[in-house]
Amino acid sequence: MSKRLTYRELAVKAKALRKELQEKQKDLEQARDKNIENEKLRLFYKVASFITHDLKNSTSILTLVVRNCLEKIKGDEFLERSFEAISNEVEKMRQLMDIFSNLHPIEFKFQKCNIIDLIANVLIRFEPLPPDVQIVQTLPDLPLVYGDSKALETVFLNVIKNSLEAMPRGGRLAITAEYIEAKNSVKITLADTGCGISEAYLNNGLFKPFQPPRIGG
Repeated sequence: MSKRLTYRELAVKAKALRKELQEKQKDLEQARDKNIENEKLRLFYKVASFITHDLKNSTSILTLVVRNCLEKIKGDEFLERSFEAISNEVEKMRQLMDIFSNLHPIEFKFQKCNIIDLIANVLIRFEPLPPDVQIVQTLPDLPLVYGDSKALETVFLNVIKNSLEAMPRGGRLAITAEYIEAKNSVKITLADTGCGISEAYLNNGLFKPFQPPRIGG
């Protein structure tokens, strides 16, 4: 004859079952979300592969035009820097299209990098600044860091771009750097006076692809 459970024992078992069901439900929801993201990525690469061919032709023409312009404007420092910035962006577009064409994961190339120079190269691309926008830099001499210079430039470019877009009526972007000796690392901080990101997006969408916090990405 089976032993009858007391109300207390039944309550404990019911609580354990409820917790197990909640965990299973959470696992199912995570698996569903992962499948949705994978499908989005699959469709994204499929569409990208269709348009990459034509874009490659366009970037080849742009590269040729910029190269010819650089030959014609030697001596004009501002124009040279401007066309060099255009050339760098065209090269990045070409590299991205190569990734889409081959559907290969991004391979980082780690080497010693000068963070200060990387930030300076990025800031040049935003000249002239929008009206009433101020960028304040506190960048002391820092040791070289080990990383992928192009990937780091892309990170700085996107963060600074987002900061400027968050200050349509003007504001201040502070860029600071410091060497943390205890961890043998460099810390870069970018802080703006823009509208910021909602707590809901920080918790649920910040690191998910295809979910920008604003229209336009």
